[in-house]
Amino acid sequence: MKNYYLNACIIEVYETKTHVDDVSASIYFELANYHPEAFQIVKERAKTFIESINAAPYYEKEGYRPYMQIIIESYKSKEISRFIRSLDRYMMLE
Repeated sequence: MKNYYLNACIIEVYETKTHVDDVSASIYFELANYHPEAFQIVKERAKTFIESINAAPYYEKEGYRPYMQIIIESYKSKEISRFIRSLDRYMMLE
């Protein structure tokens, strides 16, 4: 599910800029043992997170944002690990 979060962040950034012909999100969905609601929660969190990224200080005038740097830092953070663990309640019993 943590990899799905990373994928959702990247797609959120680049989906509107270029056509993304990648099925990774679908593969994570198929392989994971979570209810669909968990994926929607992750996707919404990724969208909110991406929208919160501010322009880089050196490029503020141009409005450029360090998306990949911030996404990777978030992916490796304890906060996201806790968030992903909180989704365990959506795991499907086999």
